[in-house]
Amino acid sequence: MKKIFLVINLSFLICNFSLAAPNIFGPTGLLTMPNADVIDAHDYNGSLGIASWQGYGALNASLNGSPVNNLELGMSKFFSPQETPLDLNIKYKLWNYSNGTPLSIALGGTVGFASQSYVKAYLTSTYPSFSKNTPLLPSAAISIDNMGNTTNFHFLVGTEWILLNNFRLLPEIDLAKNPSFNIGGRVALNKMMRLDFYALLNNNSSYGVQLSFNSNPKILWLF
Repeated sequence: MKKIFLVINLSFLICNFSLAAPNIFGPTGLLTMPNADVIDAHDYNGSLGIASWQGYGALNASLNGSPVNNLELGMSKFFSPQETPLDLNIKYKLWNYSNGTPLSIALGGTVGFASQSYVKAYLTSTYPSFSKNTPLLPSAAISIDNMGNTTNFHFLVGTEWILLNNFRLLPEIDLAKNPSFNIGGRVALNKMMRLDFYALLNNNSSYGVQLSFNSNPKILWLF
């Protein structure tokens, strides 16, 4: 009984960590897509990365905080020779899988401030399964964004595939009008920090690495 209890609790902690990590655009998620988790109340996380972004060298940074339960607020920016917006992000968890459903669901949005600003809204869900042989944490999201007179719709699916105790594979697919595929990996450096590396394989392919941290050791990998 003690062994079973330990496995269940370790699985719960691992799932929580994976769901509370910033993506390269700031909100908690995989590589580019948000998932359905938010960081714990009064905690924060952030990231700093370097990338070859649409043909230019770039730096990216983000910082997220949670003033109350189920709410995440943050900001993020890419620093590049091209003009890039300052993004303000918000996400609210509508439903938690621990409430009796296998899904977590969240609603979020972004406002990007630049000479040509944009807005984005999304609905995302995560299924926090944990299989002994193929541990997957799949997510799906639908989003709509508007910049000027242009409106785009996206449907994204992705997963965290836990291959080793300190390594995860992160595939994503955007099934939009022009489908794209993203692939990356996540390495735990210690209980407080991790390193992501990624390739966004679209018309303007981008590559990069990102170092991130989390203030709450309860939801970080355990060694």
